Amino acid sequence: MDIQFELNGEIVEIAELAVRLNNPSVAQAVLNVAEQIVGEIHLECETHHEHPAITLVISETHGFGVRVSACCQRFVEQVQERVRAVYTRSLQLSTGVTAGLNLVIRVAGTSKSFVFDVTRIDVLVIGRIDPDTGLRPDIDLSTFGAYENGVSRRHASIVLMNRGLYLLDEGTPNGTFLNERRLKPREPDALKYGDRVRLGRLVLEITLDYPASTS
Repeated sequence: MDIQFELNGEIVEIAELAVRLNNPSVAQAVLNVAEQIVGEIHLECETHHEHPAITLVISETHGFGVRVSACCQRFVEQVQERVRAVYTRSLQLSTGVTAGLNLVIRVAGTSKSFVFDVTRIDVLVIGRIDPDTGLRPDIDLSTFGAYENGVSRRHASIVLMNRGLYLLDEGTPNGTFLNERRLKPREPDALKYGDRVRLGRLVLEITLDYPASTS
């Protein structure tokens, strides 16, 4: 079975994909999905005895997806169902957290990341330190110009609901934006791998990564 990679509408080689993405975590996750597809899906068309061609699609506009080419529509649909289960399980935080992965929240334009075991997340509060009480949120953006960029003390939260991770705005005046779409206050919205979250004018990047081995 052939797997190829498409980045923003252009077919790229594996080595080029890692360079063009300029994000090791994203590149590794895409390669992990490809490996899982190869390892788990062994399908051959019963009528034509042909194997499918699968394209993993990465788009800055539409996120992640998969495209299947095969000899007949019936076989395409069969492969799509199997492949969709693999990449959804691996990349969509909203459909079920995965043991062994970390949620990585990176402050855009910096080398700072906040890392959490996805299976241990209940509620993560995002904001800045409260100067009156000294209370700090789980993701404290105070040192990244939070006040100057319009981040509230309790600005947004990432919550575990229905075995998935969701983002909600805590009713802030400057708003919480998911991929530049403003969220309605206190209405949870599903998080996906590769999402960009903007709090006021401060941007966070949502990815997954495998914990570093300690052996």
